[in-house]
Parts: sequence; C-alpha cells; structure tokens
Amino acid sequence: MFTMRISFLFILISACFAERQYEEEEAEEQSVSPSSLLQMSTKGECKRSGWGCNSGDCCQDFFCDTTQAPKNPEYSGVCKTQTRRGNQNQRQQCKRVGWGCNEGDCCDGFFCDTTRKSKTPDVFSGVCRKGEQAQEENVDGGDGGDVHRPDGSQRHCRPDGGAGTHNRVRQEILSMPKEKWLKVKKAWRDFQASGKYDFFSEDHAKHYDAPTKDHGGAEGFLPYHRRTMHKLEMGLQVAGNDCDIALPYWNWGLNAGPEARRQIFSDVYMGGTSGCIEGGLPGGWHYPANTETFPESFLNQMREKTQKKLMDDQNSCVSRTVKDKPNFDHYQQLMILVENSEGDYMHFCGEIERAHNALHGYIGGNMAARVDKHSPSDPMFYIHHNFIDSIWFTWQLTFPDHASDCQDKKGKPCRDDLQPWVGELNEEDACIYLPVSTDFLDDNRATCLSFEPPADEGACAKLERQIQNGECSVEDLQNMPCIDSKMCAFDEDAQEQASAEFTGGELSAEDKAAFDAIKDEIKCKSMRTGSEEEEAKCMSCDYVCGQVG
Repeated sequence: MFTMRISFLFILISACFAERQYEEEEAEEQSVSPSSLLQMSTKGECKRSGWGCNSGDCCQDFFCDTTQAPKNPEYSGVCKTQTRRGNQNQRQQCKRVGWGCNEGDCCDGFFCDTTRKSKTPDVFSGVCRKGEQAQEENVDGGDGGDVHRPDGSQRHCRPDGGAGTHNRVRQEILSMPKEKWLKVKKAWRDFQASGKYDFFSEDHAKHYDAPTKDHGGAEGFLPYHRRTMHKLEMGLQVAGNDCDIALPYWNWGLNAGPEARRQIFSDVYMGGTSGCIEGGLPGGWHYPANTETFPESFLNQMREKTQKKLMDDQNSCVSRTVKDKPNFDHYQQLMILVENSEGDYMHFCGEIERAHNALHGYIGGNMAARVDKHSPSDPMFYIHHNFIDSIWFTWQLTFPDHASDCQDKKGKPCRDDLQPWVGELNEEDACIYLPVSTDFLDDNRATCLSFEPPADEGACAKLERQIQNGECSVEDLQNMPCIDSKMCAFDEDAQEQASAEFTGGELSAEDKAAFDAIKDEIKCKSMRTGSEEEEAKCMSCDYVCGQVG
C-alpha cells in the first residue's frame, strides 16, 4: 500500500510538472510570462468566456467562437474556453503551438503552417504556429493573381494564391541583366553561408552506384540532375526571398572565345581559373564548408580518395585548373547530337553525358576528381549542368512524342523517384511541367520550366535563337562552316583526356568507340576565317538556316 501511494504521488507530481512546463513553453512562444498573462486578464486587457470578441481579443486558453452570435453586433463572435487537456478519451477542440494540423485545426490566434512538416505527414499537412497566416507577404505577380511567397511549401511562388503554375524561366548567365545575376549571386552566397549548400555535393556522390546510379551511361543521368537543380533553385528563391530568382545556365558551346572566358571567370561572375578561388560567386568557399557537420568516416574517406587533408584550409578551398583552350563541343555540334538521336532517349542521353564530361575536365579542380564525386562544391557545376538541361529541353521540344521518355537500353523505365522530373511537355507554352519540390510530388504541374535564348542583338544571337528554337535542320548544322581560329579549333584527343580526368581513369573501350562515332557526326565540312564576334562564338553567324534541301 505504501508503495502504491508513493507511485501515485510521483505520477501526480510529474503531471503537475509537465503541465507547468507546457504552460511555460507556451508563454515563451507568446513572449510573455504566465504571471503577466494573469495580470492582463485581470486588468481586462483580454477577454474571457462569454465576452463578445473579434479575432485576437480573447485571453490565453480562450478562443473567439465566430459560430456563436454575440449580443453586440460590433463583435464577430463570443469568447469560449479552449479544452487543452481533459481526460485521456477527450480530444482537444483546437490545437496550439507545435501540434500537427490541417487547415482549420489550430486555435484562434494560431495558423497551420504548411511549410513545416509534422511528425505524421501522412495525416497532417503542417504544424500550428502563433499568429496569422502571412497572406500579406504574397506579391502581385505577372503570372496572374497573387503569387505565394517563396517559403518552400507546396504553394511556393505559385500564382493564384498558391494554386497556379509558377513559370520558371532560366537565362544564359552572360546575357541576363547584370542586376538580376547579382541577386542570384547574393542569394547563393547566403545559402552557402547557412551550411545548406554542402548537401548537394554529398547527395551527388550517392548517385554513382546502385541502387541510385545516375552516371556512367545510366538512364537517370538527365532527370536526376534536373531534380537537384530544381531543389537548389527553390533554396535560392527562399534565401533571396524572391520568386523571380532562376538558376542561370552557361552556354559554353557558344562562349569559347577569350572575351567570354574573361567574363565568366571574372570576380563579377564565377571567379578565377587556377588555385583557390578568392573572387566571384565561390570566393573564399571551402568544401566541406563546415567539417563539424560531416561524419568523421566521410572526412577520412575524402582524405583517402583525394590524398589531401580537408581540415587544412589550403586543401579544402574550392579550386580550379582551367585549361588554356577549349576542349569541348561547340553549340552547333551539340545540336547535331540532338537531331541525329532521332528521338532515341538513351542514344541522346549517352552522347550528351560524354560531351558533358569534357567540360568537367576542362574546369578541373573540384569540378574534376579533386574531391572525388563531390563536384557540386564548385558552383560551376550548376551553370554547366543547367546548360545540359537546356539541351535536353531542346530535345524534348524537337521530339514531342518522346518528351516523356526515360528508359534504359532494354526499355526499363527510370526509377519512380525520377519519373516526375522527366516532366510533361506543354507544347503551347513551350515549357516542361514539373512538381514544386521533392516533398510535394502529387501536383506535377506546379511549375513550368523553360530556357530563354540570349536577348543580345546581332547576327550571332539571331542564329543562336534559330538553333535553339529548332529552326535549323541537321543538314544546316552540318553544312555550317566552322571558324578557323586557335580558340575554336576542336581537339578530339584533348576532349578524351579531359573526360578521363573527370571520370578518374582511362576511358572504357565503349566510351572510346562512342567518341569516335561522335567525331564523325560533328566533323566540320568546311572552314573559314571569322569576324571578331564569330571567333568569340565559334560560329558562322551570317549563315541562314532553312536554305538546305
């Protein structure tokens, strides 16, 4: 009997302590102490049960019940007691801070924040928080109606109050308005400073081996990288609090000349070409940015594979070893690969991955094999892969009947987690429907992605727009004269070597055979001396498509 009394007393004290702790936690959320709440109620600064009320009038533990008509028409409801505890079989009438919720579950003065995941996401869509839903943070957008704020939720940056489709238009980095780029740059640096950017390098390294192999000729190469870019883009929009932020792409196939090289590797854009990068977007960055966030096993693995001590600042910096001259395909050659694929997804995917490898080797350093498979640690990774994504986008527009294709050579479809990122072609608006994020895959028309050709004037920009819009046939592209200059000379051996540097070893016999086949496909039929602009773009800009045939 004595033991039972002790147990009962212990339970009673524990319950009292838990109740007191609960009240203190709520008081902290409200930024007032329990004693001040009592003083407020006794002074009449808030209202209790039976008083007429409007939203926010009622005291702690009361809510304004708008279903009950008040005697005074100036009020919208009557204060009533909120049941917070009760017996074990009694459920609370409304929910407060920290409770999982759906729309309408939270008490008066609280709202269901769908940007925060509950512990049971299959049951509840968010978590109750103090205050009113910040509808005023929506902005008047050009997509029509109010655009929901950039908050990472299911309604992130979507028009019509978060129910419409957000049009994401990506621009070429050297052609987009500089002030727009500077907004992207600031948001990216803020995002990296928060420690969130390291995730992308760590995640990328997980996609080289089964069951999530998305490199080395795998069918998931294109949708995996589209997914990770979409995720980064959302992170930048949240960091910059700006729905107009879009991830830029670098059309290295048209910007091989010395002036373009000087621009892209300047402090305004991506920083230097050799050693630790001290200027530009990744100026002063290190990888890992914070070694305390990474398991020791991971750091040891990185040290072993790179034979460097990542704890040492000199070795952990973002680094490059950019080659003196380009060793990658020019734009017209890449478009030949698109046309010659004839709608065969795996043929196109394999060839564009091989072409992409050479650019990694051209940049070198973190973009090659310096930090093993963690190449996203250099943000050059994303403006490069975004260009590859733009070529896939062009392929999808060119072969609309195959736009949703994603399967291996035997016809096996891409993994289920990648299928949503193949997208659905919207031919009328020339964009690709995609989900808003990996957390909300049910609505696959939440965003629509497109790539804007350069807005520059002149013959080169006009021809580029023709090529990107699919107005040049494969015969046009093959008959277009190549520019005879040192910077535009294509070195197949150097391309193979750069690809090997990226993949971390000798090319396989299959890759060598594929490179030989690509050489024949894209070989120049004629050469000519070009103007200064043509040498910068490595393209015969006075060529007119549509005259062959």
